[in-house]
Amino acid sequence: MIKIEELKVCATINRAASVKKDKKGASYLSCGVVLPITGKSGDTKELFINVMMAPSKGNVSELTVGRRVNLAGEMSIQKHSGKTCCYLRPESVELTNDGTDAIEGVLSFRGKLGKKDVELKEDKNGKIFLVFSAFSVDKTRDVAEFSWVNFLYFDPQDEDFLKPGTYIDAKGPVQFGVYNDAITLDCRVTEVKPWVLEKK
Repeated sequence: MIKIEELKVCATINRAASVKKDKKGASYLSCGVVLPITGKSGDTKELFINVMMAPSKGNVSELTVGRRVNLAGEMSIQKHSGKTCCYLRPESVELTNDGTDAIEGVLSFRGKLGKKDVELKEDKNGKIFLVFSAFSVDKTRDVAEFSWVNFLYFDPQDEDFLKPGTYIDAKGPVQFGVYNDAITLDCRVTEVKPWVLEKK
């Protein structure tokens, strides 16, 4: 599970709003927004976000292609057919004529550490931090796909449980990047604990 809580995004509408119905027959508005993400090497890739909202939160005649919009809410991230898919349910929608492309929020992650050992590092100021990666699994028609997150954890306390193969529940500010022509997720951990899977 990968969610971005307290999400704030400024982007451009690339798919005009339309009215759709869910499985229960209730109406909702659906549109899409896009913004560029730049990696550390300078590579840029577009991040596409699917937006779904109550009809009361927007106007179809205003949510048209090319309009700029500020959105705030919660977004889930999944992997389908090798692509990163984002689904945003906004609490607020505001059309704007200015503002730069931006995205920020708090990552809420549940998943499993990879096979690599957790690395203990030190920055130029002598500050100790841990570096590790973990993945979340999405299944579509029995096909498993993996979404990886890179974590930085400053001032670690007593986290001996952080070992390869461990399931974790982690939170912290998220940063989007680009590597090998793919969108990446980095998180500066503020909270991490073991994740105990509930058996069904």
